[in-house]
Amino acid sequence: SHNREDSAETALCCKKDIPAVNFIIHEIHCRRNIEMCPYCSDSIPKSEMKNHIESEHVQVRDISALGLLLPLGMLLMGSLCSRSPASAG
Repeated sequence: SHNREDSAETALCCKKDIPAVNFIIHEIHCRRNIEMCPYCSDSIPKSEMKNHIESEHVQVRDISALGLLLPLGMLLMGSLCSRSPASAG
């Protein structure tokens, strides 16, 4: 027979499967201490969220005429090219 002790539920804050017998306690702890990052949806301790955002999601101003804000990783990975497009001809 399948009883409560055998089942698991997924915690909303951390997306982990938690045994049903521990779920309520875990969920209380999770909600107090864990936040979902608004940028990448990772589960991050609340005390580390500011550092996470600054280190993982810092935005820098692109030097293009549009002045778009782009994630630093895109610039570092060479997603942007400073050369002008080749003229057709």
